[in-house]
Amino acid sequence: MPLRNPFKRLEELLKKIRILLHPGQGVPEGISLEELQSMIQKSENAIEIIKKGYVSIAYSSMTMDDVERLFGISKQPIPMDFPSWEIPIPQTLAEDLEHLDTVTDGSLENEALARARINIILQAVLKARKPFAPPQARTLLLGFETPMSITLSQMVVTSGEADYSLWYTSHNDRAHQLIVVEAKKARHVTSGLPQLLGYMGAVQVARRTAQKPNIAVFGVLTDAYQWDFVRLHNDGKYSLITFRWNAGQSQKIWDILNWMVACAEVQSPLGSEVS
Repeated sequence: MPLRNPFKRLEELLKKIRILLHPGQGVPEGISLEELQSMIQKSENAIEIIKKGYVSIAYSSMTMDDVERLFGISKQPIPMDFPSWEIPIPQTLAEDLEHLDTVTDGSLENEALARARINIILQAVLKARKPFAPPQARTLLLGFETPMSITLSQMVVTSGEADYSLWYTSHNDRAHQLIVVEAKKARHVTSGLPQLLGYMGAVQVARRTAQKPNIAVFGVLTDAYQWDFVRLHNDGKYSLITFRWNAGQSQKIWDILNWMVACAEVQSPLGSEVS
């Protein structure tokens, strides 16, 4: 992120934007809306650097280019391998979800409704896993609105809160977040990938700084029906796979959630000096 001469950089960016924009017209041919928005964002960042001495980047506004530049995360995913455990979905979970559908029948599909369903599923996973956790496993707890702001350099600060995280020891410590979950309203799941990867990148930076032996991070992006599962590997590459609860794939979703929690439980085992 070149910051040697923000005044000159700002002038060049604004000049490009003035040339591209014409009164009463849309986005000019030859440039996408995303490219234009990127130019505007960069100019706003330059102004912020001039005023404050640093730029604050919100996770919610991140692009895949930002994620790659700030956290070194590759843009293209690699295949995700996961076991097929065929763990039965608890009858109580099925009943709770059916009851939620009944009492919210006809309600608008928004993020609040998605969260109500996500809450039930995440709590059910933690409850189901508890009897099977090995002796050295960490007890994972469910956190809401997890703070993820982090200073990446003297010039760059990222800001925002993850909707959910599964953590151990300290909810405020990014190095102790092992699974990050971001909720989206219906049919807006995929667009949230840069935001989720930003949160996961911040956790990985914190775990690397704390010298954790395993800095892999799990993530979930969901509207409670579409579930995008992400694994950020130690080398900065990520895996991605998608399943849909209402398309006969609820068993796969349940298996992956259980697998993620099982992996996270022993990722920083009890008794390890750098847990």
